[in-house]
Amino acid sequence: MANRTSILLLPALLFGACNGDKKSDKGNQAPVADAGPNQSVAAASTVTLSGSGSYDPEGDPLSFTWTFDSVPDGSALAGETGFTINGGDEVATAFTPDALGTYVISLMVTDGVGNNSTPDRTLVEVVTGDAPVANAGEDQTATTGTAVSLDGTESFDPMGRDLGYTWELAKAPEGSALTKVKNASSSTAQLTPDVAGLYVVALVVDNGLLSSEADTAVIRASIEDTEAPIAVAGEDITGMDCTTITLNGTESSDPDGAELSFLWDLQSRPDGSAASTGSFGNRTEAITTFFPDVAGDYVISLSVFDGETWSLPDELTITANERTYNSAPTVFPGTTQSANAGDAICEEVGYSYICAYCDPVSIKLGTDAIIRDADDDPITVNWTVISGAASVADADRLITDAQLGSSQPIEPDACEANEYRFELTVTDCTGASASAQVSHNAICCGITSGDDVEDSGTTGTPGGDGGTGSGDVDAPTK
Repeated sequence: MANRTSILLLPALLFGACNGDKKSDKGNQAPVADAGPNQSVAAASTVTLSGSGSYDPEGDPLSFTWTFDSVPDGSALAGETGFTINGGDEVATAFTPDALGTYVISLMVTDGVGNNSTPDRTLVEVVTGDAPVANAGEDQTATTGTAVSLDGTESFDPMGRDLGYTWELAKAPEGSALTKVKNASSSTAQLTPDVAGLYVVALVVDNGLLSSEADTAVIRASIEDTEAPIAVAGEDITGMDCTTITLNGTESSDPDGAELSFLWDLQSRPDGSAASTGSFGNRTEAITTFFPDVAGDYVISLSVFDGETWSLPDELTITANERTYNSAPTVFPGTTQSANAGDAICEEVGYSYICAYCDPVSIKLGTDAIIRDADDDPITVNWTVISGAASVADADRLITDAQLGSSQPIEPDACEANEYRFELTVTDCTGASASAQVSHNAICCGITSGDDVEDSGTTGTPGGDGGTGSGDVDAPTK
């Protein structure tokens, strides 16, 4: 009976051994990772990544590992840290860029029997986006020796990030010993004028990635108990938007006959207007100009200073009606450029080739562009990417840098012109616009693995330090 029992157990043992061999079978195919398409995103945006295109040939369940391969200078993101969804070990994840430039992120997937995929990489180009907006508060009048409160709490960030504050004393009157503001890194600061005159404070806010343009507030400081001068801004004015309006404050006076200094200011503007103190020809002249950019009412003030005391502000209203004439601008976006992206290795697979990618290359947009406006209106410009994985550094500048993303040849011993299309739109003050498109090419040449690769190209994915490719990484599958 003992021998019979041993014989009956043998098939079961053999079956278990075969099962074990099957699980570790080297013939089990590795899974395939797909890190998703390359992206170009605005700064202060959250970048989402998806590996949902990954798969396993045998249908095994997958686990995911996201990693930062390369980040721009100044970024603190590295390795597997910095992913804000599930720590970078789920099919979808995200991260918040902390510097402008190129991020190279890799995804590796592992199947149920422990086989790892080849890493797949995606390129995220973070370009300038909506910066925070500083608000230094209203202009104020003060007396020497009395502290003035500065309020920047109306500053904001379009993406809702926390703000840092930097106050600076941009201008002080002659004879002042002041060089800085008190509590300069707080949302509220203080300044105590020590002599009569004009003080200008500037506020810049940042969200950790982008800084705002400076916003200024003016403090007019006077000595107490002196006879103030009188500001006369003139009568209300009716004119047209997108035309220059003349302002005349020469009727202002001082009871003691002292020589006056002038300061024009913008107190309010209509909805949709971008007018600012920069819309004046010269704010400190008795006769100056103002440029209303949209139809509506603009409230302008004038204050004068006799060397000791500031006057009370005198106001006038400019009513700007829609301009009755206009010619739309014209635009030529420049001629086609062809940039050498270098070489990429092509491997023969069956009866065709699979080629790696050449590095992204940079070009200069707008160097030979031509824009005109028959009415000599101020013009704004905007570049947009119409096709191709490209990005524009400063889309609101006529001459700016653009990056043509990873390009790919078709076969060895042949060069492929990968096309990227851009559109230039120009808009005049009245809102009339014109657009035109231009294509630029990245020339990527195929070679075999036995050939030397030019330094300007790669044998694999876009990446490397600062967005430069490296020959020892794998080609993306996009």
